[in-house]
Amino acid sequence: MDYREFFSHFGYLSEKPGIGGRIKVFPEDFVVIEEPLPSVFEGKKHAVFLLKKRNWDTMTAIKEIAKRAGISYRDIGFAGTKDRHAVTYQYISVPADAKDKVESVQIRDVELKFVSYGRFIKLGHLLGNRFRIIVRDVDEKAFERAKEIVGELREKGGFPNYFGYQRFGERRVVNH
Repeated sequence: MDYREFFSHFGYLSEKPGIGGRIKVFPEDFVVIEEPLPSVFEGKKHAVFLLKKRNWDTMTAIKEIAKRAGISYRDIGFAGTKDRHAVTYQYISVPADAKDKVESVQIRDVELKFVSYGRFIKLGHLLGNRFRIIVRDVDEKAFERAKEIVGELREKGGFPNYFGYQRFGERRVVNH
């Protein structure tokens, strides 16, 4: 069953066209902001940083931060992976004694801001993600069709989490 069949089966795929246009022309066209669990900020064993990255996938950024800070990448916790072709904001945790080393790391298109002390962040320690998506090169009917689509989504209560290029990137398409 391909994704179109899957979504149609559950009533999530409209027979009507989308709005057209292009997304992710520039990384700033696709912004992802992570909403962490409040419990991430409880405790003192780890330093919690807000990581802003542009055109970096999460694991590559984590490994580069670890290398430059002189710590193991396994000591860096994060709640989920974020898109590479985007500007993303997410929280990471490092051992408290590595705070100064991580603060001194400088990497192009990566910003780290110390937020507070807390706990080791594990996969899933987030409430969700907020998105700001710019769609370019749309026609005059796009706005009306977008309002229809939002209405359909509200009626259905959202849509399933699709696993594909958006989720894993172009190099790792392992949806099974």
